[in-house]
Order: sequence, then structure tokens, then C-alpha cells
Amino acid sequence: MTLMADDKQKQKVDSKDESDHVDASAASTYDTVDTSSDASEFADNLPAEAGEKSKEDKVVASSGKSGAKDDVTKVPELKPIQFPSPRIMKMNVENALSHEKAHLISDVEKYDRKGDFFELNKAVAKVREISQTIVDLALMTYDALKGLWMKYVYKE
Repeated sequence: MTLMADDKQKQKVDSKDESDHVDASAASTYDTVDTSSDASEFADNLPAEAGEKSKEDKVVASSGKSGAKDDVTKVPELKPIQFPSPRIMKMNVENALSHEKAHLISDVEKYDRKGDFFELNKAVAKVREISQTIVDLALMTYDALKGLWMKYVYKE
């Protein structure tokens, strides 16, 4: 008799699990999802990712007219930079880096005396970077040399 009662209880549990399973699958259909929510409107108003054009960009591009008047400001013409010879550029960069290295070494000594180890660490890292740049200067290409010359000598 107890076997029959156990079988009936198992059948009731199994039928309950099946009914729960049906309800869960019915709830996950796409028919009940509201696509006109505030979140989708918010996502539509976000700026476009790089490379994508928004609706306004397409209108401007297709009509050839801009929506608002462009404020054209006069930009002064840039004069081309006259670079010195590579040999002179190397000397100028090396002198500028040496002066900066000397200044940083005095800062390292000052931070060491004060016990400001955070600033000491930054200054020592910069000294090492400048020392490595001076070493690399000997084998540097002309374009890389122009970049360093613009950064350390021309400073513009």
C-alpha cells in the first residue's frame, strides 16, 4: 500500500513540475516584451559610434547644406618650420636633454633629502627615460629626430 501512495505522490510532483515548466516557457516569449520603452528611446538618442553617421549627418551630406550657419573663424596661416641639418638637430636635442637631466638629478637629490619617495620615484624614472633617449639618439632616424627636436628644442 505504501508503494502505491509513493507512486501517487511522485505523479503529483511530476505534474506540478510540468505545469511550472509550461508557465516559465510561456513567460519568456517575445510577444510580451514592450519594445517602446524608455530605454530604447534613450539608446536611440545616444551619440553614434565612430564611423557611423546619424540621421542629421546623412541629411547634411545628401543636401549639401548645413542645418546652421557655420561660424568661420580666420585661422592664421602656419609658416612651414625650417629644420636645421640632422647633425645640428642632434646636438640641440642632446643639449636640451642634458639640461633637463641635470635639473632632474638635482630634484632627485632634493626629494631624497626630504624623504618624498613618490616624487623621487617619478624623477628617477624620468632621468632613466632621458638617459635612454640620449643613447637612442645616435641611431635615430631623421623623422624621429625631427619629432624630438620639435618636442625639446622648438617646444611648439
